[in-house]
Amino acid sequence: MKLRVETVRDTGACISPMNSFLLIQGLETLSIRMDRHVANALAVAKFLEGHPGVGQVFYAGLASHPHHALSKKYLPKGPGAVMAFEIKPKSGDVREAGKKFIESLQLFSHLANVGDAKSLVIHPASTTHQQLFRRGVGGGGHQRGHDPAFRWPGDFGGFVMGFGPSSVCDISLNTMLDAEQRARYQNTRSIRDLLASARTIAVVGLSTEKTKASNMVASYLQDEGYRVIPVHPKATEILGEKCYPSLSSIPDKVDIVDIFRPASEVPGIVDEAIAIGARAVWMQLRIINLPAADKALEAGLGAMVDKCIKMEHGRYGGALHWAGMNTEVITAQRRKR
Repeated sequence: MKLRVETVRDTGACISPMNSFLLIQGLETLSIRMDRHVANALAVAKFLEGHPGVGQVFYAGLASHPHHALSKKYLPKGPGAVMAFEIKPKSGDVREAGKKFIESLQLFSHLANVGDAKSLVIHPASTTHQQLFRRGVGGGGHQRGHDPAFRWPGDFGGFVMGFGPSSVCDISLNTMLDAEQRARYQNTRSIRDLLASARTIAVVGLSTEKTKASNMVASYLQDEGYRVIPVHPKATEILGEKCYPSLSSIPDKVDIVDIFRPASEVPGIVDEAIAIGARAVWMQLRIINLPAADKALEAGLGAMVDKCIKMEHGRYGGALHWAGMNTEVITAQRRKR
């Protein structure tokens, strides 16, 4: 992410001669290979459509697909080689049926490669998209008529041939909170105002290792002009800043307490944040302690839960647009701080 969003943006990138040669060589036969890809995909789709163990096949090349006419009009050479289908087991758990199906394959590989020449199969709901929030689900727990890529494990299987459609990295889905909790602990206006006005961020659990998420997030925040104060019980200095063993030992004013510690440790950290007069506590992705967040809110602090501060800053600052992400923000202009 750092390479794509920052390095490539700032310095540009130049493809190597060998990679250029391979790409050019591949493009020369691409049209012939795509004809074969489409023909194979249609053959597989027709086979699956007639199989008793398959509930439904999603491929625009089939006459049964609702957009078949449009596909013939706009894609006369074929709608590509990606399809989706639902497994309909005779009995038992659908997830186990799906697992057995993948393990029984001989020609298809269980991979998520994009643009590969292999025949691939994957179940996005339990692999590539398992972090996405379940939305658009009807009262019965099924998303009839929706893309199977977003069907939750247990809802008819929803196995996808190829890498499947994506949500264009819709980061608003990357949370475990429900709609009511998101409104309380992930308020858009609160996040934007806090990031725009904060100057000092204490990172509790900041790692000394550059490959750890906490270190990369803190480094990013430094690059964006924030002062980062590391909170680490043993280290003396991280990212050029003096470390403190606890929040209470920090002599300066702290705006945001960014938490990279297990949820069980959050209540004590929140108590310290309240005691030092911090403006807000921020629990990183998958760090969820709602009672502690409520305590912070009752004390007058802001409380963000299950959100990455780096992603949110990039989302509202425009940087994530460079990575091709759907941030649900209309403008990509950087907000002045």
